[in-house]
Amino acid sequence: MSKTLFSFLLSELKTVRILCREKKCGGIFELPIDALFLKRPIECPFCEAKWGDGQNNPLKDLAHILEKLGGMSQLFDVEFVLPGEERK
Repeated sequence: MSKTLFSFLLSELKTVRILCREKKCGGIFELPIDALFLKRPIECPFCEAKWGDGQNNPLKDLAHILEKLGGMSQLFDVEFVLPGEERK
């Protein structure tokens, strides 16, 4: 048996999907990575939960890390690999 793999390069990552776990909300929304820089704090459009503030915003930190890694693409690239279903 073999597994199907799904892979994508960091440079292909343009959008993040956020799944809200606050107050049993369950809301799912997507933001372009650039929006993680602009909004402080990120807010769930369904229940209005807020994550982070001007100094402590993990989603903004993620955007900065992705930007730094993307700027190093002349030296290396990062590929994410997700396992898929097993094939017979």
